[in-house]
Amino acid sequence: MIDFKKNIVALLVLEIIILAIALTVDVLTNFANLSITLIEITILSIAFFALSVICLFIYFYFRRMEDEGQSKSLLLSFAVKFLSELVLVFFWFFIGKKIGIDSLLLFFILYLAFTLLMLSAIVKALKHKIL
Repeated sequence: MIDFKKNIVALLVLEIIILAIALTVDVLTNFANLSITLIEITILSIAFFALSVICLFIYFYFRRMEDEGQSKSLLLSFAVKFLSELVLVFFWFFIGKKIGIDSLLLFFILYLAFTLLMLSAIVKALKHKIL
């Protein structure tokens, strides 16, 4: 459970860094011609934060329950992450009508940041146990 708490703290630090950058971007949008607002960055980063926390919880919870089922918990957490992010893509691009290049870049930068942090947390946990 200590690994889970350390990873949540790392995700929280990433969220704070993203929100600080978002505030800077919001100030700079007055000078540049960007259509990204602080609310968009905040909503999307909180959504990715929540999805990453849920997937890490699923991985660490099921890994702790059964030692032989570590590969099952890994696959389950990635499946949940993939499907929930597909739903997020649907809501963000099609229902929210955020189809500009700025929104597209924002989405994929946040996707990569949170996915890489989640992957590094899981790889560190996998080093201690063999599949």
